[in-house]
Amino acid sequence: MAIISKEKDEILGYLSCANEYENVWDVDFIHVREDRRRQGLGTQLGALYAREKLRQNQIPYYSGARDEASEQTAVKAGFVCCRELFFAQVSTKC
Repeated sequence: MAIISKEKDEILGYLSCANEYENVWDVDFIHVREDRRRQGLGTQLGALYAREKLRQNQIPYYSGARDEASEQTAVKAGFVCCRELFFAQVSTKC
């Protein structure tokens, strides 16, 4: 899915998603051009993704918000946190 400028036919932002399990689809990546950020385009993409997946009788999921801005985008698009990610750096040294 992409948002394209009507004036210049340029891609302003896009969302990719992947089939995770049966009919569950997860946001893979949302990108909005640097000069068009903080204008709600990421939220529009997230909401469009959710509506389209629901229309197709699929389950939209947004699991991996990687930073605070991504979390805000997910929440504004109507998603709720249903899991948290924890990261660990594994080392062979004891």
